[in-house]
Amino acid sequence: MAHFDRFRIESVGKSDIGRSHSNNEDALLILEQQGVFCVADGVGGGERSEVASQAVVRELKSAFTAPAAPGTVTDGRDPESLARLALNRASAWINERAWRPANAGMASTVVVLVFRPTAPERAFTLHAGDSRCYRLRDGILELLTRDHSGAELLGIRDEQYIPQNFRNLITRAVGSHARVTLERTAVDVMTGDLFLLCSDGLNRMLPDTQIADILNAGKGIPLPDRVDTLIRAANDAGGHDNITVILVSVSEADAS
Repeated sequence: MAHFDRFRIESVGKSDIGRSHSNNEDALLILEQQGVFCVADGVGGGERSEVASQAVVRELKSAFTAPAAPGTVTDGRDPESLARLALNRASAWINERAWRPANAGMASTVVVLVFRPTAPERAFTLHAGDSRCYRLRDGILELLTRDHSGAELLGIRDEQYIPQNFRNLITRAVGSHARVTLERTAVDVMTGDLFLLCSDGLNRMLPDTQIADILNAGKGIPLPDRVDTLIRAANDAGGHDNITVILVSVSEADAS
């Protein structure tokens, strides 16, 4: 649990291998005290793609937890600058290794949700690929990010109508170039908001309407149980990919 101005932030995350994979290519990061939450999904590198997603969360954790040396680019501690710096470091590290035959062009999607400690009502996301961030407010689930994918490129929402060679196409990713092109989304935050970050192993198995129903039915239920319910539902629907979920709840801080 973390306190930012008048908000109290609680979070839970979990990653599940699913029913069709022998390894987990997803990674997650929760830095509650810093207000940083991330889901990354390794792509393109076969059995080595988990290295890419782990590099993403490793660089983010280092940027937000390592002491800032005076006079360095991290000295100002601006959250957005730190996140961009970390993701570009990860992209360069991955890209350098992606050309090796054993790594077969590995890369990673990323979605990061960041609350500013001094102004938590104005959060933001940075993302590349098709890992997502949603906000549940007053019972309505809103997708805050836009997939960088073949489906989005074609303007098709239902995967059954997407040509097979476009179904797993990612148009942006960490590691596909030395610097990653990130999309930024400004996010306003209110008491009662619930944020969901996930890899596509969740939303490919469950339509947004079902995700919303599960979250709304779980009001008052502890966050870990709600995360487990989402993952169980995705596995029950086939579990064709790794499933990673982070829930971030925003409530009013104690008056003390």
